[in-house]
Amino acid sequence: MVDELPEGALRAIQLAPLPPHLRALFEALPAPVRLDAALPARPEDLPSAVLQLLKLAGLGTRLHEGRVAVAAPGDALRVT
Repeated sequence: MVDELPEGALRAIQLAPLPPHLRALFEALPAPVRLDAALPARPEDLPSAVLQLLKLAGLGTRLHEGRVAVAAPGDALRVT
């Protein structure tokens, strides 16, 4: 769950810019989509697109948060 991420990552997600057209796109999906992610421990290593997806998952769009956790050291960022 996103709530279990380090404070720096949570703050980066909250502050991520979210263009209105991106939110509208995900609100219009015909079926819910689950977002799972293994994230790097350092928030500065999170790409803006990943931050936006995680933010969208928490805003009540058709994108829903699945398993989101910090990846093991040395593991790559993974979003499915």
